[in-house]
Amino acid sequence: MSPTRAQELLQAPGLAVLGVGSVLVQVRVGALTAARLEEIAAIIRKVVQTTPGPWGYLSVLAEGSPLPDASLRRAQRNLIRTELEGRDARVAVLIEGSGVVATLARAAARLIVPGHGAIRIAQDVQEAVEWIGGLLRDVRADDVRQAVERGRQLASQQHPPA
Repeated sequence: MSPTRAQELLQAPGLAVLGVGSVLVQVRVGALTAARLEEIAAIIRKVVQTTPGPWGYLSVLAEGSPLPDASLRRAQRNLIRTELEGRDARVAVLIEGSGVVATLARAAARLIVPGHGAIRIAQDVQEAVEWIGGLLRDVRADDVRQAVERGRQLASQQHPPA
């Protein structure tokens, strides 16, 4: 299988979304707003509508990124339920960091869609890529890893460290 170049789909302060074949990669280093969530939702809907086979979504939340407020978490939960229902898809969420805040963020992520078999809270990029790649045969793991790194660069360029 030949390499697939990541397509940059959304660039905003503290956020980048890239597409690699049938996988979307989101990297967030800043706050999530309702407007940004709607932009992400539109990208997901387009992928779902235009991808005939299985698809994947990898969301990376950089260490220190704030958790969304309750209304945004509710909107995320509704989006995930709607777009995963009856579809052949996998979602991996990677919340980076080892402190108390990161641990609490992982717990909150598990509550967004509790017990959904298509969603995994990953410990690292490798685990996330393996989870998604178990379903998607048309995407190389290295291409997804490279998209994560590119997403980190894009999100960080537009959101300098505090």
